[in-house]
Amino acid sequence: MDFIKDNGINRLSSNKKKYFDLLNFMAFNVRRDIVEIIGPIYRDNRDVHQIVIKILRMPVKLKYSAGETKVIFSSSRRRNEKDALIKLCDHLTSQDYSSSFFPGKLVYSVS
Repeated sequence: MDFIKDNGINRLSSNKKKYFDLLNFMAFNVRRDIVEIIGPIYRDNRDVHQIVIKILRMPVKLKYSAGETKVIFSSSRRRNEKDALIKLCDHLTSQDYSSSFFPGKLVYSVS
């Protein structure tokens, strides 16, 4: 967002296209990382990619408390999807990530 603001980007030019190409590249890497984390739960590679898309589109709740931001996914009714989401949340929480966008450490969970 700072790049867009600092450079006054209003319409696509070569610099703007590079920025969106970078976003697409990062999104592809995020999907690939999620597939690597939850992949062992599924036998069919097609199922894994469908679940990744479902997870990325899933609404989340954010709760702020002392020193942490909780990212809460709603639980799936399907056992494999729920197991995959729990495994992903455990992995993300173990990274001890913090962001300038959210106060404190990010903690992921499934409701």
